[in-house]
Amino acid sequence: MPKLSYAPTKANLLRLKNDLKFAQQGYELLDQKRNILVIELLAIVDQTVDFQNRVETALAKAYEALEEAVFDMGRLRVQYLTGAVNIQTDITVHSRKVMGVILPVIETEFKENAPYYSPLGTVFWIDSSLNFFKEALKLLGKLSELKISVLRLANEVKKP
Repeated sequence: MPKLSYAPTKANLLRLKNDLKFAQQGYELLDQKRNILVIELLAIVDQTVDFQNRVETALAKAYEALEEAVFDMGRLRVQYLTGAVNIQTDITVHSRKVMGVILPVIETEFKENAPYYSPLGTVFWIDSSLNFFKEALKLLGKLSELKISVLRLANEVKKP
């Protein structure tokens, strides 16, 4: 730290005391911001772990239902049915701020143009796998939101 050279006057002493008080208040504010960011970070990490487990479960169910459909109907018929599905996905990304840190908010919506295919000659597992994959896609959007938030908050907390 550089050495300051001021004339030993009462005015300089008062000014330096005010500067010190101002610097201490700034330090306390930054410390409070860091504490709030750490609390938010820990909460989001807990949510991320929960959503990671939910995504893995949803994808496992979806692939299991798809495998059952392939076993019952055959790979070729299931492949033809996948071409008949007409679902539009709308993924919107907004942002929110936490103590000056911009965090994403991801929303996933589906617009279905049913009927996709005739229910005659199909099995329950087709509809089930379709619903499970839509659920997994929504969860993946939320999981990506949480992971990006964790990274941004961690980078902000890590700043000196």
